[in-house]
Amino acid sequence: MDYKYIEQLLNRYWECETTMEEENILRAFFKQQNLPEHFEQYKPLFDYESEQANLTTSEGFEERVLRKIQQEGNEKGETKKKRTAFISLRPLYNAVAMVAIVCMVALAAQHTFSNQQEEEWDTTSTPEMSYKESFTDPQVARSELRDMLKTMSSTFSDTQSPDSVENKEEVIND
Repeated sequence: MDYKYIEQLLNRYWECETTMEEENILRAFFKQQNLPEHFEQYKPLFDYESEQANLTTSEGFEERVLRKIQQEGNEKGETKKKRTAFISLRPLYNAVAMVAIVCMVALAAQHTFSNQQEEEWDTTSTPEMSYKESFTDPQVARSELRDMLKTMSSTFSDTQSPDSVENKEEVIND
């Protein structure tokens, strides 16, 4: 037999370009007992393919499978009914959710715009009336402000102080 032709068929086989007739030629070739050495490595593959092609199911296999499917179908028949009832209500739930979202957005918009209108249309108050002086003496106000700033500064410096190098080395060594 022409081994170059078999090599060409094998190359086409690996590229998935062979026809069924060409694959049958390869299977027939690899059924031979005496193969050239460089083709021996492919023999198990083609032997496996021919074995798998001859496999069949046992008698009654299809009937057993169909019976099992019918039994499971009967057992799950009740859950299908419940599931279809839930599925038929799903559009209603979606509609209720959409209405609720629209109502919430409308209420938020109404609240926002009504507060702005009250502030905009309030002509009785003047800017001087909206601010109240806490301190009459500027010196007292300045000292209070200085105390508050010192307190804030010390609070921030305590909470955001960088760790010392020794502490970092202790953590790394642990």
